[in-house]
Amino acid sequence: MHVGLKPLKRRLLNRKERRLYFAVIIRVSSNKQGNVLHGSLEQQNHFIDTYIKNLEKQLNCKIVVSRRIEEEINGREDATAHRYELHKLLKLMEGNLLDGIIFEKLDRISRDQEFNIRLLKTAHKWEYAIIQVNKGFIDLNNRSDRLSVNMENFVAEEYHFELKEKVQKKTRAARLNNGKDSQTVAVLGLDPHPTQTGFYVINKEKQKIVTEIYSPFAKTASYTKVIEYCREKGYQRKSRMSQWKVVKGQRVPPRMIGGGPITRDYLYYLLRNQKIRAIGSFKDTWEQYPDQQNATGKVRYRYSHEPVVSPELIAQVDAVLEKLSKEHIKCGKMVYLLSGILVTNDGKRLYGVGGNNVRNGRYRYYTNTTLKYRIPKDEIEALIVKRIKHYLTYSDTVQ
Repeated sequence: MHVGLKPLKRRLLNRKERRLYFAVIIRVSSNKQGNVLHGSLEQQNHFIDTYIKNLEKQLNCKIVVSRRIEEEINGREDATAHRYELHKLLKLMEGNLLDGIIFEKLDRISRDQEFNIRLLKTAHKWEYAIIQVNKGFIDLNNRSDRLSVNMENFVAEEYHFELKEKVQKKTRAARLNNGKDSQTVAVLGLDPHPTQTGFYVINKEKQKIVTEIYSPFAKTASYTKVIEYCREKGYQRKSRMSQWKVVKGQRVPPRMIGGGPITRDYLYYLLRNQKIRAIGSFKDTWEQYPDQQNATGKVRYRYSHEPVVSPELIAQVDAVLEKLSKEHIKCGKMVYLLSGILVTNDGKRLYGVGGNNVRNGRYRYYTNTTLKYRIPKDEIEALIVKRIKHYLTYSDTVQ
């Protein structure tokens, strides 16, 4: 009998029903990887389900998959922090509520060495079966298995960093040398180039709309007035059709993305957009272009297309944005902790209004652009602080 089957055999001896409970972990790094046969969620499911059927025959029992995690997400460390289903599984494992975990390869859990080791050690502590489909049972008491896990973990993480460096260097070289954009999502006033990937052409009709949005903002320095102007004119956000994609083996047709009225968030994004200015920048983290860095370590580059609006108008808008930014800091001194975070039931974001010069803290509120909602600043912040203190004091998760 395979040494990996012994713990499972012992578990079955103490049960009325011959059942074992497993968790399955499946991951692909992106939608594109999920669409190819060799790396898709569908194929991983097939390999794992086939393995489980063979294991049922060997043990003469029923294996119940009580938790199946299927994710299309990057395996890097910062992405792992947001994989809530994976963290729920870890909690489940710590409660000794499983008999085993199964995955195709170690890097399908994540490319974060620390998290992978924590998960495997938790499984080992509770004597779960740890099964890697392309290798079989993993026994952390076995020195050879430990070395193999550590090496595979190291290679997975190193591959991630090496790939990240290689991709970033290539995309930054393409930006600086050719004005090419790796994130090819057009904005209002620009359309994707009809034949060349990563380039744009100016949409003359929409260019006029962008100019008519920039001009009143440069004159009025008011988000509210410009939004009202856009509403009167009937201006809409940029819309586009998504691409065909495959999700869990099913073909998903294109759909319309974007569109709708100009909102404050969209206006904020539009007024600062690099593509409209046709000048971008990136942080030179790999020190590719040390001679071209500015004081903050950034390298500027030009897009292949011309600016959507005139440089003179852009300069006027930038001056207004800088002035508003200074006034916001001077007026509020960054004390509106919930500004842009509070949201009403109908999805309206609330922002802080009223400065420190207001007597006795009166007339300080969180409100939206139409002034339809108004919440006293001190009352709502006191309530939120009270709730956070209670959570930090009594939350099992934090403890």
